[in-house]
Amino acid sequence: MVNIIGTLEGHSPKFEEDISVADSTLVGNVNVNSGTKLSKVTVRDDETDYSGIHLTNTTMEDHSMVHCHAPSKTDLAVRIKNSKAGKGSLYHGIVGDNVNLGAFGVIDLANATNVTVGCRGYIWQKDISDITLNDGDVVIRFEDFEFKHTIAGGNKDILDKYNQKQLDLREKYYSAILRENTPTSLDTGDDSHTNDYACLEGEIGVGQNANITPNAVVINSRLGFGSNAQENTILISTTFGDRVIGAHGATILNGKVGSNSLMMFNAYSDNASYGDSTVLCANSIHDFSTSDERVELEGGRLYFGYAASKEEALQNSVTFDQIKAMPGGQAFFDGLVNRMNNSILKGNGADYVPGSEPGLAQKYNDRIEFECRDNI
Repeated sequence: MVNIIGTLEGHSPKFEEDISVADSTLVGNVNVNSGTKLSKVTVRDDETDYSGIHLTNTTMEDHSMVHCHAPSKTDLAVRIKNSKAGKGSLYHGIVGDNVNLGAFGVIDLANATNVTVGCRGYIWQKDISDITLNDGDVVIRFEDFEFKHTIAGGNKDILDKYNQKQLDLREKYYSAILRENTPTSLDTGDDSHTNDYACLEGEIGVGQNANITPNAVVINSRLGFGSNAQENTILISTTFGDRVIGAHGATILNGKVGSNSLMMFNAYSDNASYGDSTVLCANSIHDFSTSDERVELEGGRLYFGYAASKEEALQNSVTFDQIKAMPGGQAFFDGLVNRMNNSILKGNGADYVPGSEPGLAQKYNDRIEFECRDNI
């Protein structure tokens, strides 16, 4: 049974009979074909005027999502065929055929054909094809710039440990998402948004133009001006400064994140304080939970990989000045800043002023929301 909650004029999803769909948010012309199973999945295409999204014979397990930035050589549609995603995984910019993700694997900005990404692997590259990443492999390619790292040396025990931590937190709080939010206090700024399908508990602060999306978990935390907590993000006892991006699946516990920072896909951080202009790379792990005080880490750096101490975090990091000095580094840095400011933050409504084009924080009610139950 599919119960539509809200409408978007001119766009109608289609489901076939033998489909299992649970607690999902679907946007645009969504065609889900026979054999597909979605569970707690967000499928959206906000940046291409709700163009068609097609899933064919695809199994996406709990907490997975699809999200399109309309990568090159597309017809402004997400198309996925014969692909599987493990628990906690997500696709991002995707056209894809024969794409396989390990648990918490992420493909970002891709035309992906014959691509395999291992457990907690991540690739940032356009026009991806015929590539295999092993467990923990992180690859960033932008024009002439290339960065590679393997999280925890690919140690599957460490990778699985933090996969499970994040999955356990999601399971713990997702049961609350479909009930009414019950924050003890909620302070919201002008033109901000807190979605009905987010989990809000305790004392919550939401700055002007800030955005909390469906399936986000925000507990005793505060978001500054223009910041966002995207799908599957978990913030517990955490403060975001202004214009901070909590990307899909990021988990930030007992944290403080300085302004103009990016916590990337599925990043895990416990008991850390980051300076302004910090980037924590996708699937990275900072676990300082045994420290009596928050570990203070300077801003202006890209942090990556696994760290259980401040020394390890600094060892697995590079300053933006060092990046700009690398071959192709200036172009990558400029592209990163442009992506943060003009795609993610502007798209989420951080730059909105009355009379300008609204972002997601201002127009989220235009989405199509579904509450679905198994109908096999």
